[in-house]
Amino acid sequence: MDMKEAFLNRVTAHIRSKEAKKVVRLELYQHMRELSSLWEAEGMTKEEAEKKTIEQMGSPAQIGKKMNKLHRPIIDWFALLTMISLIALSFLTPILFTKVSSSDMLKMHSIGVSISVCIVGLLMFFNYEKLKNKGLFFYIAGCAFLLYMHFFGTIKGSRTFVSIGPVFSSAYITFPLFLLSWASFTVRNRMSFLASSFLLVFPFFMFIQMGYYGPSLLYVLLALCLTGAGKWNRKGSHLSIWFVVLILSAYAASLLRGTTLSKVIDLWREKPYQLFSESFYLLSRAGWFGNGVLPSTVELNTKYYVDLIFVPLTYMYGWLFSLFLLFLMSFLLFRMYRTFIGTREPFGRALTLGVILLYGVTCVWGLLMGMGKVPFLNVSVPFVSYGVISFMINASFIGFVLSVYRWKNINSLKE
Repeated sequence: MDMKEAFLNRVTAHIRSKEAKKVVRLELYQHMRELSSLWEAEGMTKEEAEKKTIEQMGSPAQIGKKMNKLHRPIIDWFALLTMISLIALSFLTPILFTKVSSSDMLKMHSIGVSISVCIVGLLMFFNYEKLKNKGLFFYIAGCAFLLYMHFFGTIKGSRTFVSIGPVFSSAYITFPLFLLSWASFTVRNRMSFLASSFLLVFPFFMFIQMGYYGPSLLYVLLALCLTGAGKWNRKGSHLSIWFVVLILSAYAASLLRGTTLSKVIDLWREKPYQLFSESFYLLSRAGWFGNGVLPSTVELNTKYYVDLIFVPLTYMYGWLFSLFLLFLMSFLLFRMYRTFIGTREPFGRALTLGVILLYGVTCVWGLLMGMGKVPFLNVSVPFVSYGVISFMINASFIGFVLSVYRWKNINSLKE
């Protein structure tokens, strides 16, 4: 064993993380090789140059301890505890509305929460960077699921659903896959206009074809936002032409559904005025401390414990409770933003930006929808609205961000 290897072994002996050991060892080795080359150029022998380089590097124990402190997996405890608080508050929804459904909502919610916690834990301890080059795989998986829904799903009302065990899932279940795929595409410098256009348009077309107008807009917003933040050549011209292509795609999808684009726009703008009038009534009489139970004159339905959950919770527990809920949701969004600005690795930044967009838009839209300020787009409030699948999807989003935060100090060494 030469002197360099012995020195590196003593340094890495003080580093706990296996991932950090590899990257720190490589970084120090390259730095020591450059120093040795400089000394050899001054006329020293190889052995003398290596000895001089090691003397310049300093104490291996001190270097190892410093590197272990700087480059180690860390946990964003603030975000994790905030998410746990929201999970605890989420049990209010099935407890309050158990009588709405014949199924055991509380039991199903408990199962969903248990699975979601496992998802967050697995993703947090998994190094997200290993998924960086698998964007096309995730994209194909998402499109395949949409095709499966289209041909084998169940039509309920105006939308298509697919059964996963005892629950029905919407097309929103594909968003973690599309998030990973577009975050991966973002860090690629080479993407032809034809290929990128197809990647954007096909899922959008499928969403509209199955009646998911809200998710279709959310998907386009995700793809365009990550594309705008990426390094693609001529992305400005891509974005402008894509706008026209998306309009034509929406028109074609609406024709295949047997309707017209004007009717689709009417559906986007449609407001169930009876529900909104009840929402205004409940919110205006909520008070700071709430009323305990809903009035008997209000007819409960799925809109109230999914899309309009903010309204009954405010009426029952008051505006103080709702403000506290808004604080938790906003603080979690703030922690995501801190992760974004503190991450140098491009794939991690793109992944975090996508989660901020999806989480932020669904939170804001869901809350404004409950107050009657925006039309219905089948958007639920993350971690508050009832829904086993949607709960797990949002848990996966948070898991991605916690993974980026945990590994950012290690993955940044590779840049």
